[in-house]
Amino acid sequence: MDPLTLLLQTHSCLAIAFAGYWWTMRQETWFTARRAWLIGAIALSMVLPWASLWAPPQAVLAITLPTFTTGNEAQTATGIPWTSLLVGVHITVSGLLLLRLLIRAWLALRLVRGPVQQACSFLGTVALPTQADADDARAMRIHEETHARHRHSLDILLLESCAAVWWSNPLWPLIRRELKLVHELAADAEACKVHDRYDELLLAHALNTSRATLAHHFGTSHVRTRITMLYNTRPRSSTRRKLWFALPTVILALAMVSWDVVPVPSRIGPLAQHIDQQPEFPGGQEALMKYLGSNIAYPSSAQEAKVEGTVIIGFLVKADGAVTQVTVKRGVHQEIDAEAVRVVAAMPRWNPAKAHGKPVDAEMTLPIAFRLTDK
Repeated sequence: MDPLTLLLQTHSCLAIAFAGYWWTMRQETWFTARRAWLIGAIALSMVLPWASLWAPPQAVLAITLPTFTTGNEAQTATGIPWTSLLVGVHITVSGLLLLRLLIRAWLALRLVRGPVQQACSFLGTVALPTQADADDARAMRIHEETHARHRHSLDILLLESCAAVWWSNPLWPLIRRELKLVHELAADAEACKVHDRYDELLLAHALNTSRATLAHHFGTSHVRTRITMLYNTRPRSSTRRKLWFALPTVILALAMVSWDVVPVPSRIGPLAQHIDQQPEFPGGQEALMKYLGSNIAYPSSAQEAKVEGTVIIGFLVKADGAVTQVTVKRGVHQEIDAEAVRVVAAMPRWNPAKAHGKPVDAEMTLPIAFRLTDK
């Protein structure tokens, strides 16, 4: 699977799963179900685009060859490396964000191990301020122990890691905000049982919110929502009915990974699944370029009319190596198109692709660029 396809399918799966949550679960009081949906949405978007790798091999492979450029004076084979450049930039940014995440995790560990001004927790460690009175301290301890017991920090680390790798998705801030809110609501539901004026306690700590670390702070944001949810009497039975909406969400996400895009690579692109051998022109890629350079003639009428452009030729390499079904996928000029079709149709038999040791058909795409030189 090429990186561009993987990126787009991952973003699409995440968008569909989060949209299903936003539409059905936002106001529900079953916080465990809300948390499971959000974590499941992240996991689904990370795993589902790779599902095609587990499928049986396709009967026909789809392969895009490098662009061959011919001119009225010289012939050269060229590639367009823009996809490789984008992938390199994306990987570099992801690496920097993962490094930043490690630093933030280290700072969070230091925070909860030292004196704190607010109750907080991270990776099972709970820290409380020393100046809180007994009732407030008890409620805050239960709140933070709920975070620790349910391993909410691991949720945040998972989300932040995925957000670092797939940072180009604009939905990550919304998902991060919603997941942290669900964590706080679940902790509030336990802590309010031991404090008669828990809503006033939340307000008292609202102005001391800190967003600098990964740790869960008792006085975190969303205070209005948290207080509202303390008085939400919606039964869990309504949530159970809405969980059925997860099924069409998964089906729609599966539909989104059933497509593929064909970028213009600088070399033979990734093949279908479980391929033992790529289809190959006799003598290899260099021989293919020599064949094209020796046989393609720039039509004189197109030169006189100063017509140039890239013809996209599609053809099928059969399991026996024969070149058939030569078509113009995108044309430029009638005579240029005809010349490209003539040369491709006259190709000798290829060495066919093999999957699981057996020859299979391969659909080939060959861009041929006709360019006029200054001379």
